[in-house]
Amino acid sequence: MATSISRSYLNGVQIYQADLPGVCCGTLVFGVGKRNEPATLSGITHLLEHLLLRLIEPISIEHSAVVGDNSLTVYASGSANEVGQFFSDFTRAVGRLGEITEQDLKFEKRIIRIEHPSTFDEPSAGLLTYRYGLHGVGMATFGAPSTVDMSRQEVIDWAARWLRAENASMAFSQTLPITLDLSLPRGPVARAEQPKALLATPALVASAKDGVALSLLVPRDDADLLQIALQHELFMSLRHRRGLIYDVGTWTTPVDGELSELVFVLDPEDKHIDTTVRVVSDTVREIAATGFGAAATESARIHGRAQAQRTFASLNYLDRLAEDGLHGWSTRSPEQSFEEAAEVTSERLTGVLIGSAASAIIAFNDGTFLSKRTVKSLALPVTYLTPWQPFDDGFAPPAASGAQSTWCAKGEKTRLIVTDTALFSIEVERTRRILVEDIVMAGDRSCGCLTLVDSRGRSIQFQADNWKRLPSLKRRLIEILDPALVRSFPKH
Repeated sequence: MATSISRSYLNGVQIYQADLPGVCCGTLVFGVGKRNEPATLSGITHLLEHLLLRLIEPISIEHSAVVGDNSLTVYASGSANEVGQFFSDFTRAVGRLGEITEQDLKFEKRIIRIEHPSTFDEPSAGLLTYRYGLHGVGMATFGAPSTVDMSRQEVIDWAARWLRAENASMAFSQTLPITLDLSLPRGPVARAEQPKALLATPALVASAKDGVALSLLVPRDDADLLQIALQHELFMSLRHRRGLIYDVGTWTTPVDGELSELVFVLDPEDKHIDTTVRVVSDTVREIAATGFGAAATESARIHGRAQAQRTFASLNYLDRLAEDGLHGWSTRSPEQSFEEAAEVTSERLTGVLIGSAASAIIAFNDGTFLSKRTVKSLALPVTYLTPWQPFDDGFAPPAASGAQSTWCAKGEKTRLIVTDTALFSIEVERTRRILVEDIVMAGDRSCGCLTLVDSRGRSIQFQADNWKRLPSLKRRLIEILDPALVRSFPKH
């Protein structure tokens, strides 16, 4: 039987309500996530979430919160009155952010570092960053090293911009209780358009991440079933037949209302990365040529139907309605998902894969050497994720003046020339450069290092182990940058 959903508004917040059995569950969604954050404020929504919960502690009710690519989502379960009171307290906390002390801020930053140490310390990039750069959904997989430098006022301003009734929705699994009184500021929220992809695909990318990963852009409504079927084929090809991996991890990220990114993460030993890259490519090509096998298609059918029939399917649908509605996206019901899974065919899945193949990115650990056989098999050049870009080999270094300076690398015949508009790395057989206008963030670390990040999420570290006269180099680099781009980073 189809889940009956009623829609209403409470103090400007759209409410999606159903009468479901069991404990009462509530979900409050704000239409702000990682994709909305500029690089210099990456992680601020997560910090805001921590501070809001801190303001209403101690909390007895079961609850959680998560910052995703598209939203800040807060969950609670208990009796209807308890859930209603929790969300009333939470929304009132938005107007109480001025009560946050510097000590509160310090504590929550420390807790976030414990929670996610790698992303807190480094500007790590992921497959969406490789594809879109540091814009929109490309921010979804970027690190948050500037969190340590964020101020109370920046958090308050961020909340004032995004945590508004018009940018919030709620899912509630029982009749709305009298304790539910959502209190949020009113006003429209301006949304940026999703940027176009920067990386030409298909592409082979040398990445700082371990192992091997495959990324595809697929129609959003087809993502779940294709993920199940292709995961099955990759598992059988790489583990069952060749023993190259332990598992195939999968992630799905909505890009917009039409597309989702599917990611398949593989975990070969370093010595098997080259072979794994080649087998991944060969497997996708073979499926495109001959179709998904019967076992993979049946796996999509069984798993797809099971997902639609799970105990919490109706509750998950209610939550998805709340989030998708904020972005103007459509949402399939559990009944629609069950029917599509029951009727899925190899031809349907194969057609979706063929239509998505041109968007493929295969990433591999950049400490691995790919054999000529693999590179020839893929017929793709390797893209290296460095902000240093090739420049005219006949480059004539500028004459010395107050507008630029020269530094030398330790133990190498490399010179660095810094002008007001670019950095030039002059080596024996090549010259490379970084344009100052491409830099979107600089991380000033207390250890004396400096990290530069460009608009594509590529980063480089200047540290004492590599450069002579590092303090003067660091001062010069900071001098040529917009001060708004320079943030303190954690000690390296």
